Amino acid sequence: MLLWEEYKRQHSDGLMYTQYCQRYRDFKKANQITMHKEHKAGEEMEIDWAGRNLTYQDPITKTAKKAYIFVSVLPASSYPFVRAYDNMQLKSWIDAHIRAFEFYGGTPKILVPDNTKTAVLKADRHEPELNRTYKEMAMHYNMAIVPARAGKPRDKGADEGMVKIVSQRILAAVRNRQFFSLAEINAVLSEELEKLIQRPFQKIPGNRQDAFLAVDKPALAQLPSTRYEYAKWLDARVGSDYHVGLDGHFYSVLHVYSNELVSLRATSTTLEILSGRERIGIHTIKEYNPHDRYTTLPEHMPEEHRAVMNHPTEYYLAWAQSIGPNAKRYIEEVLTQKGFPPRGPQSL
Repeated sequence: MLLWEEYKRQHSDGLMYTQYCQRYRDFKKANQITMHKEHKAGEEMEIDWAGRNLTYQDPITKTAKKAYIFVSVLPASSYPFVRAYDNMQLKSWIDAHIRAFEFYGGTPKILVPDNTKTAVLKADRHEPELNRTYKEMAMHYNMAIVPARAGKPRDKGADEGMVKIVSQRILAAVRNRQFFSLAEINAVLSEELEKLIQRPFQKIPGNRQDAFLAVDKPALAQLPSTRYEYAKWLDARVGSDYHVGLDGHFYSVLHVYSNELVSLRATSTTLEILSGRERIGIHTIKEYNPHDRYTTLPEHMPEEHRAVMNHPTEYYLAWAQSIGPNAKRYIEEVLTQKGFPPRGPQSL
């Protein structure tokens, strides 16, 4: 349809649409036998990256950058979602899913991705090894992940078809436009997506919006009260000083776990340290500072280390107050005479 519209703008007296399609079919000479798959309302969301990219001009570096296009579809109503990202990494993959759920206003029962590394660490027909963050996100929204079999694109044929439609009706339509940011690309994609879902079907009444509201929307599960917060998972070994490193900073765990392998779960603000399913440490993530690289909680230290650690003045005043007001006044006087914080109980 897009090619015919462009053709007619240049050749107003050219072929009509039916004749143009017949010539196109003759040109392809493609004969395929396929099985029709019946999709249940609200059951699946199929996901992929489009093969076609867009580009934008970075206003600062003056260089051309790629925009990668995420495409999802609810197969029962053929209802799509589209968004551009500057990479295809895990954080973009997760963000795109969350935005798709919020665009649909609910969640399906099953996610059907292909075997991209952001979804599947190890492909297997029966028990694929899923990316831990992706699996955690699906659990947050109470969904299962059933990847398409490797080399079997028809396992998610609806999304393969939608990628083709998006490439033809949206990406091709804006291929000659110049963009200067991802935000600008996504604004245009939203406009073109609205046109696509409002465009009448050719062979059945209504459009994708009508089909979505009648078929998929009533069957979707309600969104949870909280949005999933992206968290990356890492494996690490606890040092002999009972600390683990993340992005150049070191965080303490209970000293009995020294030299053991642990898992790190890091959000934008919080680090959790786990041994198996047991959480053995939690910290607020700190920005990298070459002059302040360690966060140590006293309760993680062995008793002999706590005895010689550098406590702030407030620590000793609180300890003295627990004994009595006279003890506190005495310690205040001692600290004032010394003129600097003590380095351990022996310095008092």
